[in-house]
Amino acid sequence: PLALSAILESQKLLTNTMKTFRINCIDGITANEDVLKKYIDQSIGIVTALNPILGYEKTTELAKEALASGKGILELVREQKLLTEAQIKDLLDPKKMTGQ
Repeated sequence: PLALSAILESQKLLTNTMKTFRINCIDGITANEDVLKKYIDQSIGIVTALNPILGYEKTTELAKEALASGKGILELVREQKLLTEAQIKDLLDPKKMTGQ
């Protein structure tokens, strides 16, 4: 009986804590789209989406150049005119990338 009482009390505390956490910390959070876009543009991992079109060797070269120069992968792709804007948009379409 004592163990069950302690478990139920812990469950109640956790439930109340999660409600308070949601109200005071989670509700109202919005994404900063400009910052997220910058993260995507600067991410080296984006080369995996470009692999099928540009090939492993070229995407590896782009990743190394991006790390060395501090430029983003997409910036380099645009500079080197490897893909059109339409191709970039199509390749990086979140629905296509997630199979939806």
